[in-house]
Amino acid sequence: MKKHDLRIERTRYMLKNALIDLLEEKNVESITINMLSEKAMINRVTFYSHYKDLTDMLEKLAIETMNTVRENLSAYEDDAHNWDNLINFLTHVQKESRLYKLILVSNKLPGFRNEVLNIIETQIYNGIEQSKNAKNKDIKLWYESSAIIGTIVCWLKEDMPYTPKYLVEKIAEIHFSKF
Repeated sequence: MKKHDLRIERTRYMLKNALIDLLEEKNVESITINMLSEKAMINRVTFYSHYKDLTDMLEKLAIETMNTVRENLSAYEDDAHNWDNLINFLTHVQKESRLYKLILVSNKLPGFRNEVLNIIETQIYNGIEQSKNAKNKDIKLWYESSAIIGTIVCWLKEDMPYTPKYLVEKIAEIHFSKF
């Protein structure tokens, strides 16, 4: 079992936040290791002890982010028990809102955006496949994935005016209403 080194965790945390700060100002192509190291208040050697290059850092950040999305948004089911998973996911998005604004709102990390959308769609698809209602599964997938993704994007754009729990309660009300 690996022992966690708090210095490593702190350095990676500082690098991640520095990257987010820089991405809020400029495109990923214009970010250099010098800029990133300076912003994180570390030296270049320290950066290279953690990552091969910026691409390696982005790939590791993508893997970490997608694993967290999967963990927080476990299999979608078309019932009331599922909503806790969405609350957990939105709580995670709220905690990491600066990163998710870059991914979903500004599209500064397009590969990340596509991965997050694919995970959400896959979870919804899996839930629909388990559903007893076999009619129009494709339309249901399009509708539900667009509604969830669109709601998350708007929630982020508006600086998250509602708690994750309240937002999910309203989504569930709309989902189960017969309008």
